[in-house]
Amino acid sequence: MQIDASHHAWFEDRGPKCHLHLLIDDATSKLMGGYFAPEETTEGYYRACFPYFEKMGRPVSLYSDKRGTFIVNQGCPRHDTQFARAMKELDIRMITAHSPQAKGRIERAFGTLQERLVWEMRLNNISSIEEANVFLPNFLPSELTSLNQANNRDCRHSSI
Repeated sequence: MQIDASHHAWFEDRGPKCHLHLLIDDATSKLMGGYFAPEETTEGYYRACFPYFEKMGRPVSLYSDKRGTFIVNQGCPRHDTQFARAMKELDIRMITAHSPQAKGRIERAFGTLQERLVWEMRLNNISSIEEANVFLPNFLPSELTSLNQANNRDCRHSSI
């Protein structure tokens, strides 16, 4: 699973720029979870991931960037971040990418969503983070069928 956030004018001129925290299946490019927030935060990642974990189980690993949410960038690198500790408790391995290109699937998904999701939210007159978070779970399943062509191969998730 890849995890990242994108700061964008998701509501165009109808609302403020914000971050979309996104969870995507690395094998199939399926969009598995998302959450809008004013900033890229640990809580935003929890809210993007945990509904998926509760429904589908724990993935083997999460592939992220080197943002301070995921790894300690200053001070003592032996300590884990709050997010990394939570993943360790769930026995989910954290893997960090060395460049945005290494997370190509999620970066391409953001590029697509910055057109399709923005357009859909415009059609539905969505202009706030709260409205977007209500809309997103209904939007993601429709995107699963239009964005993804890979079928569901053997699942490596385990229950939490």
